[in-house]
Amino acid sequence: MRLRRHGATNDLTRALAPDAALDRRLAEEIRASLPRGRTLFRYFRDRFALQLLAYAAAEGRSLPEMRRGRFGALLQKPSVRRALSGRGRCVDWELLDTYFPVPTQDYEITLGLWGSEGDWHWNQTSRAGYNVVLQLNFPHAHDRAYRRYIRPGDDPPFARGGHPVNEDGLHTMAWARLDIDTTHGEVLIEEIQSDWIRDAEAASEDALRCLLAGGFAAPWSVFRCDALDIFRYVEHVLGVHRRLWAEATLAASLWFLRERLGIRRISMHTHEGGCRVKRIAGRLRPPRSLYENVPRAFCFERVVGAPRFLERSLPRALAREEFWHLRI
Repeated sequence: MRLRRHGATNDLTRALAPDAALDRRLAEEIRASLPRGRTLFRYFRDRFALQLLAYAAAEGRSLPEMRRGRFGALLQKPSVRRALSGRGRCVDWELLDTYFPVPTQDYEITLGLWGSEGDWHWNQTSRAGYNVVLQLNFPHAHDRAYRRYIRPGDDPPFARGGHPVNEDGLHTMAWARLDIDTTHGEVLIEEIQSDWIRDAEAASEDALRCLLAGGFAAPWSVFRCDALDIFRYVEHVLGVHRRLWAEATLAASLWFLRERLGIRRISMHTHEGGCRVKRIAGRLRPPRSLYENVPRAFCFERVVGAPRFLERSLPRALAREEFWHLRI
């Protein structure tokens, strides 16, 4: 991670068109903003706390100022306390930025697109146009173990078609859809989601029931392995990623927005408000914890009113929904 200095701008964000959802051309420009080659995001549990505090330290905030501010609770994280032990009142952003006291999961970031300018409600976006999709892809070690246990064929289990996943290389663990406004330098995180984790957990539960009943057949016809291999994969290979995926995906999104695009005002849907704005009902509603517990852990503030760039696109009642907001 390398931080932008306060007040830094990005030529790409200045150049894009004002006052509109991203059209495909502009979204493709943002998609091309990652450097050539692999973009790795090293992550361990609660790494986001060090990341957010590093952003605050880059603005010259002292330790007492941080304790009084929104990020005060993050100072109690064990990894943060170890990093700052004996540092006094001064906080060194580079120390926080480069502090990796435990082995990491090295996820790979790729970018995709999602949306349309036509029948856009089907895409579960808040307005017409395109989202940039940050895809957080599994490490190589995971994909090797996946092939060993699951033995995927032409239709690999847990890799859902028709969703915004990486189709060239490593499998996508999870993604975040980003509605980016370049005029005001704001972003709405439309969703964070992992079909892979959800479907794998469901398959593991079915496999365990099968094993307890004395059977070994895989629970779904798409599998080429047996129930024991499915259970072993989910418990022994996927376990660490199940615990990390939501916070790692949000942390990677904040890294990309601030450090690649220079965008520092971030909004996110609440659970109830997001379902109303995007017209999601019934079984399609996402888990509440993703839109309540996760942004709260990242010190987002719950406020009334849509981001400025979205207000004109929403009916008055929906523009007064609650949203999460964070400045980084």
